[in-house]
Amino acid sequence: MSTQKEINKYVKEKDENNANLIFEFIEGMVDKIITKDILSIAKLKAEPISKIKDILFLLANSEITDLQKICSTVKLDYKTLRKILDYLVLTGLLYEIRSFSGKFSKTRKPIKFLFSSPSIRNALLKGVIGSEVRGRFLEDYFALIYFKDIKKLTDSKKIFSQIAYDSSEQGADFILTIDKEYIAVEIGFNKKVQDGLRQIKNTFSRLKKKSNIKGIIFGEDELKILEDNIIHIPLKFLFLM
Repeated sequence: MSTQKEINKYVKEKDENNANLIFEFIEGMVDKIITKDILSIAKLKAEPISKIKDILFLLANSEITDLQKICSTVKLDYKTLRKILDYLVLTGLLYEIRSFSGKFSKTRKPIKFLFSSPSIRNALLKGVIGSEVRGRFLEDYFALIYFKDIKKLTDSKKIFSQIAYDSSEQGADFILTIDKEYIAVEIGFNKKVQDGLRQIKNTFSRLKKKSNIKGIIFGEDELKILEDNIIHIPLKFLFLM
């Protein structure tokens, strides 16, 4: 079985006999978080609470998080939507990934909201995955690895770490900062080496005043060192982490 087929099976849960049960279980978990956890901490009226599932569906089905568009679609003001998203992050359903800035200050660039597991996105979409959002599953998974493993380890060693995304055109998916090192990360299904390399180098140009810059591309090709500070890793290795 090819790497692509293995990953599709993992991400899309193609076993027809179990898929609906899995979706129902995950949706039940999401509903419980909304009706119990968020209701217990949130000072929100019933109407905004009732729209949380719609908000999650829009996030799951979008490549870019356009908060103004979500406000218009679900008919909520920005302040209320922002409060709901904060609660969803607090309960662990979502990760909030900000655009990279030199000091990680809050920027006016769009915020990327990723799910704390690709399975949550998959369940909300009932396994119907458009090509425009397929790559977001990989971003969900990488964010999960960062928050559950990398950040936990660096925090235990009292080492500063941060994850951000590159909002510049044709930049890498993520920029990791670990202590004083910067790592540009590009992930993609069927990612061609040269395409990934171009995106990594575009991000490098943004970090040109930084020292200790490295790049990682997760794609379909074999394990290889592309340049002194850039490595290509088969995508299947990511799922072993």
